[in-house]
Amino acid sequence: MPDHEHAAIRAFYEAATGQGAWEAAFDHLLAATGFDGAAYYAIDSGTRVPLEQRWHRLDTSFAETYLRDYVDIDPRAAQVFVPNPTRILYDYLHTEEAAIDRDPFYAWFQPSQNMRYYVGGQSSANEDIRLTLTLHRPRRRGHADQAELQSFARLFDHFEHAVNLQHRLALDAGRQAQTLAAIDTAAHGVVLLSHELTVLSANAAARRIAARGDALSLSSHGLGAADRDAAPALRRLLAAALRREVTRPLELQRRFGGLPYVLTAFPVVAPDLRVGAGPVAVAVRILDTDPVQGGGLAAAACMLGLSPQETRVAVRLADGADAMEIAAELGLRPATVRTYLAAIYRKTGTSRQGELVARLARLGGFLDAG
Repeated sequence: MPDHEHAAIRAFYEAATGQGAWEAAFDHLLAATGFDGAAYYAIDSGTRVPLEQRWHRLDTSFAETYLRDYVDIDPRAAQVFVPNPTRILYDYLHTEEAAIDRDPFYAWFQPSQNMRYYVGGQSSANEDIRLTLTLHRPRRRGHADQAELQSFARLFDHFEHAVNLQHRLALDAGRQAQTLAAIDTAAHGVVLLSHELTVLSANAAARRIAARGDALSLSSHGLGAADRDAAPALRRLLAAALRREVTRPLELQRRFGGLPYVLTAFPVVAPDLRVGAGPVAVAVRILDTDPVQGGGLAAAACMLGLSPQETRVAVRLADGADAMEIAAELGLRPATVRTYLAAIYRKTGTSRQGELVARLARLGGFLDAG
């Protein structure tokens, strides 16, 4: 792949993650493909309402006129909302040059923008957000050749992915407060870290987990592992997220027994998400996989006098697992699980799975509400 394509791809992801500007990304795109101007739209597939638009090196004073008076007769727009849209478009793939010379849309667009030829790309009809990107150049630059069309096709793949990243991960100021409120009330632990991996915020669940002292610690210096042997793996996980790498979840064993915690670290690509001392760079999700330590159904089971192993069996039963599945998950014999089930029914005053689940759910809901 040529160096100018690498530069364009890098610029796409920098812009999508707030590390660069889209204007620079479009400059690299045009330099890589041999075109002079670009127009981009993100459209809600359901309502067909534009969510975002950018005109680059085109006369933006015509953008409103285009949407109001000309989009309905644009031969290119007619290729977008069809059952099986063509991913890469070029003028002569759908309109002969003689027809272009007579077309009322081109008669308006060419003199207003001093552009003649275009190449375009559009996302799949199955996507929630439909992306359209067109590049333009004047008649004097001539037709696009095969190498230029192939270069655009390669770059459009990356452009589409970068824009989807931005729309799904970027947070504006209005959504930020809602996001932080949702994080604080999440059932799983969430820790937000700075670029220096210091703790900016930890939700209530994360603070409860750290207070147990069985696997994790929270301090002004960062998120740590209680087990010294596990500390390097945790540092590698956080460092990889800081480098924006995708990694496998990390299991941290408890010092006092029980099922492990599962940690997932991922980069935060919303540059305006700030907490306390600065912007958030990494978010860590802490999943407590041990039902004995969790709330809700597990807490209800403990209150009803079930042992830790009986609680694990009862919670999995409430999740819909049968005796064979529970035996396989917990490393028990099916006969042992059935023995636990008999004790569970006796202690809870129930005789069937449905009764047990209903009782646990009622008491668990009461405890969660409290």
